[in-house]
Amino acid sequence: MKLFGFSITKEHPKKHFAPHRNTRAYYDAAAVTDHNANVWRHARAVDINSVVGTDAEILRQRCQYESANNAQAKGIIETFAIDLIGKGPRLQVRVAIERSELTEKQQKQIDEFQRACERRFSDWSGDGDSVFDTDCDLSGTETLSEILKLGMARGLMDDGEGIFLFDRNATGRLNLGFTVIDPARIVTPMGMVDGDRGPAGGRVLQGIEQDDYGKPLNYFLLKDHPQSSLYISKGFGAYDIVPADRIRMVRRRDRAQQARGIPWLTPSLVVFADLREYILATLSAARTAAALSVLLESQSDQASGVEPAQEFEELEVPRDTAMTLPYGYTSKQLKAEHPSAQFEDFHRRMTSVGARPAMMPYNIAMLDSARHNYASGRLDHLGYWKNIETLQGWTGKTVLRWMVRNWLQEAIATPGYLPHVGLIMRLGGLEVIGVEWLWQRSKHVDPVKEAKAQTERLTNHLTTLADEWGEQGADWEAKIRQRAREKELLRELELEQEETDETEETKTGGTV
Repeated sequence: MKLFGFSITKEHPKKHFAPHRNTRAYYDAAAVTDHNANVWRHARAVDINSVVGTDAEILRQRCQYESANNAQAKGIIETFAIDLIGKGPRLQVRVAIERSELTEKQQKQIDEFQRACERRFSDWSGDGDSVFDTDCDLSGTETLSEILKLGMARGLMDDGEGIFLFDRNATGRLNLGFTVIDPARIVTPMGMVDGDRGPAGGRVLQGIEQDDYGKPLNYFLLKDHPQSSLYISKGFGAYDIVPADRIRMVRRRDRAQQARGIPWLTPSLVVFADLREYILATLSAARTAAALSVLLESQSDQASGVEPAQEFEELEVPRDTAMTLPYGYTSKQLKAEHPSAQFEDFHRRMTSVGARPAMMPYNIAMLDSARHNYASGRLDHLGYWKNIETLQGWTGKTVLRWMVRNWLQEAIATPGYLPHVGLIMRLGGLEVIGVEWLWQRSKHVDPVKEAKAQTERLTNHLTTLADEWGEQGADWEAKIRQRAREKELLRELELEQEETDETEETKTGGTV
C-alpha cells in the first residue's frame, strides 16, 4: 500500500531491521545483535566541539555540585590539588653560556643574576620567606601555589579548564600579576555565532577566535560571570577582546581539534551520585530500624472481644518501665538489616572506580590503608605518583613557562630589580636564560631508608643536591650556605670535634 508515494506496511518497523541487526561484521565489536543493541545505542559519530558546546556547562554545574556536597569527591579533589602543587614549585634559573668563554668576574655576575632571579621570583610569588604580601595575584590575596591549585587542580577537575589571565598590577612592586578566570566567562558574544570571523580574521568557536589550525588569536571575555548580579549592571553581555598572549587556557584534549575542556570528574559523576544515594538509603533504613523501639502484633480477631489497635498507631514508651500487653498481642523488634555485610566492600569498590580518573588508589582517596600491607600500599602509589610527576611537568611547560617569561621580561625592564642585566642582555637576553622547576615530593614513610638511598644516589652520581633538596621544596644553595654557617659556628664554639667523637663512639657501640 502506498500513501503520498511512501510504502505503508502493517508489519512492525523493527522487523525490517532484523537482518541488519544480526549482520556479522569483520570485527565482533562492530556487529549489531539483539544482545548488544542497547549497550551502544548512544554511540554515534559526533563533532567533539558540538558535543562539548552542548554538554560542558551542564557537566560543570553537576561537578561543582557534587564536589560541594559529596565529601568523597571533595576529598579526592583537595588531595589531588595538594599532591600536584603542594607548597608550589621552586624556580631554578640557569644562564646557558659556556663558562670557559667568560671571565671570572662575569661568571660571578651570572651566578649573582641567577640567585637574584630565584629570590625575586620567590618573593613575587608569595611562596617564599619575604615579609611582603604576594604580588603575583592581581587581587593581592593568593600566592602562586594557591593560584595553581585553583586553576590546575580544582579547575581541571570541576570545570575541565584552567584559565589564567596576565595583566598589569599597578599596586605591586613589579607591574605584573595573574588571576584565574571562570570558564563561563569565555563565550561567543551576543551578535555573533560560532563560525563567524573575528577581529583578527580567524574563526570564532565557543568564545575563542582561532586560526585554521586551532591556534588561539583572541578570547572573548565577559566582564563578569553570566549568573552574577553585576552582569547586568556592567552592561548586559558586555565583554572584552583579550589577545591570546595574555590568556593561557589549559585543558586536556580527548579528541583532535577540541577547543574547550570537559571536567575530569565527568566519568565519576554517575558513580558518586549513585554512591551518595546508596549511602543515604542505607542510613535511612538503619535509622528507621533504630527509631522503632518495638512493634505490637495481634493474632486475635473481632470475635475474641479484644478491641483491635489502630494500624500504624504510635505509642509513647517510658524509659526503664515494665508493662503488660493486651490479650492476643505480642511484641517484637524490627530486625536491622542495614548496613549489610556487603556494604563496606561495595563502598570501597565504588570509591576506587570514582577516583580512577585522577589515577588515585583507594588508600589515598580515602586515606585508609587498613587492608594494605607495606608493600602493597607502596605499589598502589606508583602509578599515582607517576601521573602526578607527569602533570607537574605539563604544568611547568604550559603555565609556568608562560608566567616566568612574562615575569622575566618585566623584571629585566624594571630598573634596579635584577643585577647585571646589561651583561645578560649582551649575552642574548631571554634567549640564553633557561628555567627548571623543583617540586616537593611525598615524604618516604621510612626516613632512614630514604636517607641511605639518597647517599647511594649522590655517591654514584645518579642525582644532584638540587634534585634532592628540590623534592623537599627547598633551595639547595640556600641549604648548603646555611650548613656552612652552622659548621663554622661549630668550629668557633669548639663543638665539631665533640660531635665527631660522639658519632664514632656510637658507631662502635659506646654510650652517648
